[in-house]
Amino acid sequence: MVRTAFLALLPLLTLAAALPAQAQWIAAGRWGDETGFRYVQPGRWMVLERGGRVEMSAEGDNHLGRLTLSCDAGNPRGRMIFDAYRGPGLAESVLSPEQPGRESVTLLIDGQPFSGTFEYRPNDRYWLADGGLTPEFLDALAGGLGMEMRDSSGESVTRFRLSGTGAARATVARLCGI
Repeated sequence: MVRTAFLALLPLLTLAAALPAQAQWIAAGRWGDETGFRYVQPGRWMVLERGGRVEMSAEGDNHLGRLTLSCDAGNPRGRMIFDAYRGPGLAESVLSPEQPGRESVTLLIDGQPFSGTFEYRPNDRYWLADGGLTPEFLDALAGGLGMEMRDSSGESVTRFRLSGTGAARATVARLCGI
């Protein structure tokens, strides 16, 4: 009986060990690939490193939006992409007659504000901010407990727990020099 249970789990254990090399977000709460995935709680920051590029990303509370921070080796600017968001908080840029629409956003990490501007890309259905990955921001992220995203009127868009950001921060520092 125990042997049968172990043999039944063996493919899952093998899959879980293989996930990080090819893994990515495939749906809300799912990190992996089309042949296998694992559930990831909101606020758990996942790191994907491939070909001189690193991405760290997490979903907001209740899977409300996903924030991805990325950089390329030797590029100290980096970028942020906010996608998979279906809430009302960033309506100004979505409804803007001029595209890409712009939206001022504040990220509060344990109360410390970091402000920037996202541009809405309607064809891709995401918000993009080039730059902004400063050492101060990334250090606050790595040492923080929670982050809240607020729109230009100060209303909350979503919140992120900051689980696993220390390891993600170390990877960004090593690869991108930020």
